[in-house]
Amino acid sequence: MKRLILRLMVTIVAFSFGLLTYRVFIARQPDEPPKVQEPEVQVEVRYVHVPAPTPSPEPAPAFHDYDVEKFDPSGIYRIVGPTPKIFDDFSLLELWRPAGASIHSRGRNQKAIFALVTQRRVFIVTETGIEGDFGYRFDGQFLYKNFEGFAGKRKPVLRGILTKTKNGKAVAESLVSFWLEQHLGC
Repeated sequence: MKRLILRLMVTIVAFSFGLLTYRVFIARQPDEPPKVQEPEVQVEVRYVHVPAPTPSPEPAPAFHDYDVEKFDPSGIYRIVGPTPKIFDDFSLLELWRPAGASIHSRGRNQKAIFALVTQRRVFIVTETGIEGDFGYRFDGQFLYKNFEGFAGKRKPVLRGILTKTKNGKAVAESLVSFWLEQHLGC
């Protein structure tokens, strides 16, 4: 038992000596670095009034997927024959490149908020405009690829479903054909 106590005492003395050596020589706190006075900086705050920019109307997304050299449907289109009663306010459909499309109704021009024109298909969605006014959607296809001889002839060149919308809901729909009143393409 004396031997165990002696070993324990030697271990405690060795541990204490190591701890003392660590604190005195190794873990000394470095002296504080001298404080350097920084020059005073004065900040002047100015308020400048910048008026908000007026938003410019963005052009409607119009996608034209055709070769203009071979096919250009730009022009003014009117309904063949008498206009259906449900579309009595409808005047004409207008396609032009590169800007897009529009539908004229009640003497106003309703620009397309989306237009897709390919060599075969036409899809147009117009803005509603004034409160209580109607919007239009047309999904149709061209009956011919060359419009040179059709301008002003009252012969159908475009056929599809014309839909009249109010507050985003369809209120009238009809299959209509359009003739080319004036060809604006090449």
